[in-house]
Amino acid sequence: MITDEHTKVSSNELYPYMAAIMKKTSYISAGALIDESWIITGADSLYMIRDLSRILRVRLGSINYKKGGFLSPVKYIHIHPLFDDSKPQFDIALIKLATPLRLTPNLNPIKLLKKPRQITATHFITAWPGPLQVSKNHTNLDSVELLRRRILSISHVHPLDTEECGDHLEAQGINNTGGVMCLDPAVDGDPCQRLRPAPSADRANLKCPAFSGTFCPIKCV
Repeated sequence: MITDEHTKVSSNELYPYMAAIMKKTSYISAGALIDESWIITGADSLYMIRDLSRILRVRLGSINYKKGGFLSPVKYIHIHPLFDDSKPQFDIALIKLATPLRLTPNLNPIKLLKKPRQITATHFITAWPGPLQVSKNHTNLDSVELLRRRILSISHVHPLDTEECGDHLEAQGINNTGGVMCLDPAVDGDPCQRLRPAPSADRANLKCPAFSGTFCPIKCV
């Protein structure tokens, strides 16, 4: 049950499709398992390292991106050929795992839409907040915060009105083809901060591997 805008996930089985994409031991972004061999994620976080798949790992089956579950090497990365890092469209990438997974209650693919559908419900974005920048004189509280940020969390966000979303896109010189959905920033979120890609699900439990974008003053997926 979601009780506020930011909730920590307590069990691996609640979101068995979640994947933490790692560069060596550093968290890069969240992704979603779509079958035994493939992860879907945003292209933005992989664009500059797309030729370095040998240093990437994917952790699955754990709410803690640093430990637990299954850590898989990456075979290769495929970024959408039309992706442009300055625009929200086509911000999608596929990661091929080195070997197929054996599915379990903690390792199960996300449910995908079988046909286009208008989505207007409240969305929950599941992701890891990522590392906290800590000064040399960090305190014990900083250490606690570092550990807390390793746990999968849920952010509660709301879709923007379609017409208002179109106005924002037009103001940024982006052609509104209807393939971009805009989301209000999460409570206490910075509307101009670049987000790490993260899968979303609507309140009706309709899951879709949509990924957060990067553009002020709204977030688009």
